[in-house]
Amino acid sequence: MASRVRFFAACVTALLFLSTGCATMHRKKPEEPSKVYAKEATKAATGKTKRPPAYRGPRRTHPPQPAIRKTEEQAQVYTLAEDMDVTQNYPTAPEAAGAWYRLGRHDMELRDFRSAVDKLEKVVLWFPDDQVSLDAYISMGASLVYLRKFDEAAPILTKALRKARTPEQESAILYHLGESEYLQGKFLPALRRFVECHNVEGSFRRQSERRIRLILKTSLSEKELIEVTTEYNVNFPAEQAFEELVKLYGRKGDMRSLAKTREIASSLFPGMAVPKQREEKAPEQGVTIGALLPLSGDDALKGSEALRGIQLAFSMNSAIVAEKGIRLSIKDTASTADPSAQAADEMGADQSVIAAIGPFGERTLEAAIETAWNYGLPLLSPAEVSQVYEPATELLFPIGLTGSSEGEILGKLAVENLGAFRVAVLYPENSRGMKLLTAFSRTVRSLGGEIIAEEPYSPTATDYSAQIKKFGGMSDSTIRKIIMKMIDKDKAKYWLEDEHDYDFEYIGKTPEEINDILELRYQRKPSMPYISRYGSIPLEKDNFSIGLRLNYDAVFIPADYKSAGLILPELAFYNISGAQVIGSSLYASRELAKAGRYANNVVFPAEFLPELKRFAVQNFITDYRNSFGGEPGLEAARAYDAVNILISLIRDGADTRTAIINALNSLEPYTGVSGEFYAGLHNKMEKMPFLITLQHGRFVEFKP
Repeated sequence: MASRVRFFAACVTALLFLSTGCATMHRKKPEEPSKVYAKEATKAATGKTKRPPAYRGPRRTHPPQPAIRKTEEQAQVYTLAEDMDVTQNYPTAPEAAGAWYRLGRHDMELRDFRSAVDKLEKVVLWFPDDQVSLDAYISMGASLVYLRKFDEAAPILTKALRKARTPEQESAILYHLGESEYLQGKFLPALRRFVECHNVEGSFRRQSERRIRLILKTSLSEKELIEVTTEYNVNFPAEQAFEELVKLYGRKGDMRSLAKTREIASSLFPGMAVPKQREEKAPEQGVTIGALLPLSGDDALKGSEALRGIQLAFSMNSAIVAEKGIRLSIKDTASTADPSAQAADEMGADQSVIAAIGPFGERTLEAAIETAWNYGLPLLSPAEVSQVYEPATELLFPIGLTGSSEGEILGKLAVENLGAFRVAVLYPENSRGMKLLTAFSRTVRSLGGEIIAEEPYSPTATDYSAQIKKFGGMSDSTIRKIIMKMIDKDKAKYWLEDEHDYDFEYIGKTPEEINDILELRYQRKPSMPYISRYGSIPLEKDNFSIGLRLNYDAVFIPADYKSAGLILPELAFYNISGAQVIGSSLYASRELAKAGRYANNVVFPAEFLPELKRFAVQNFITDYRNSFGGEPGLEAARAYDAVNILISLIRDGADTRTAIINALNSLEPYTGVSGEFYAGLHNKMEKMPFLITLQHGRFVEFKP
């Protein structure tokens, strides 16, 4: 009897095990959001909606640990892990709405906007009545703005604006609508949006004010500035627009307009103080050139390299240095913010210091620039201030090529020098790639050009075929298939019998007639396949040659040399060979030459290139070797040029900070070893790097 009971128990256990295993094997994966949404909508309409799986908290795959005090960062990681657990196991449960939203916001912080849109879209589709749905909708619109999908972002944000319930939501929507206009180069509409945002008490108020000041300072014409003063009268930002008008007329020397503008501004804003030049006396015991360098910390190698460039420039100008009593003061910024601000304060307080070279990092520059402004101390720095858009930037003079300036230079090169009015862009999805894309696109459009495609790629990618195909790339086999489909009689007969006789009419057409048909069919697309040469008629598989005609003139690829070395051969494989390739300053490496013939005639900017056969460059390299033993780098070249410019201005009588600022803003063109320095259109010193191209593996200067 006992043996029968044991046998029966074993059978039951086996059956339970098999049923559990089968259920596990046939468990379905979560469906795509769009499919789930469609199914749920159908079920709701037919009254067959099932309750979502009950949420019982995150599943644990390990025993609970004793409670410990977590740091804020640990708590965030723990929360993200819980959210991922919820979305994996209970994707459509009501409690998952907040998890999907938090994960989407986290992706936005990491600037992974594509992934953010995917997660936020789930909140909008699956949980339309949840309290986070509107915030997810707003965040999705903002992510589309930064993905530069403006046509998709605008209706989303506009609809969200009508539904906004709090000032915080309204502030976020208005700011990102302004960003959308700004990134498209529509500066006056962008300013109006940012002003609307500034008038709402929300967390984007300060950011909108910075954008407004930046637009007024750099992006509006005289006519547009006047329009702003008229539109806003005595309200913000009319006073700031008047300040920019006063500066504009002062730079132009238009005294009549200057006096009239001052009079109007004084009547509207009695307390308005237009910045004036400081009254200074020249130091009695000679002048000092300061150097704010990272001689310790993470950037110590850059700082040491720059110091050698400064010392070499002093040595090469020893006669003028002795005659004018020019001294050198060096402060260590330690590669961090606080020491940089302190060093700038000490240097600013020393009235004999008439200009300083540095700081050499973005964080250290942002820490030092406000202090420098308080003292009126000009800074010659290779770094770029990305967040602080204050009057202090008027004392910042570029000795390096920044992301925004590089994008503008290459945009002008494309349209004005290469005649490329239609451009496709293939760019890395990182902060540098986005910055270059924004400046390049804005410049091209402002000059009457057109960006026909903007395709992003992951910085870690090794295959770019999907992006290249999107702006018209086609392999030889694809082109031949398209044409053979039009001339293959057997296929045409088959289609005719099946009542699909679309291509039957092309049988017997001449190659010229086929090309005419292709041109009509592809006239609105980025490229057009065609028959370039042929032998006898009728056309067969191997008696004609093919080609790809592009409907744009250039491809802008702001990659580094490693990615460029992979992209260029792939462009050739997909027949994108008729367009001029424009690269970034990161192409300046001998490694690029390994791409061989595919890199021929690529144009890119370079500040310092030892292969450049210029007398000044080769002399600098020789002097550096003799003095320090070794090869100079970019930081040494930049610092060397900066000191040479300052010494030449001091020689010509600029012996105060104000005199140096005025002299830099009216600088006669000076060609150094890292590029050309000159006074730009707005009486502000600018830098133009050398333009380089590759010819048969050799770097040579590009002559537009």
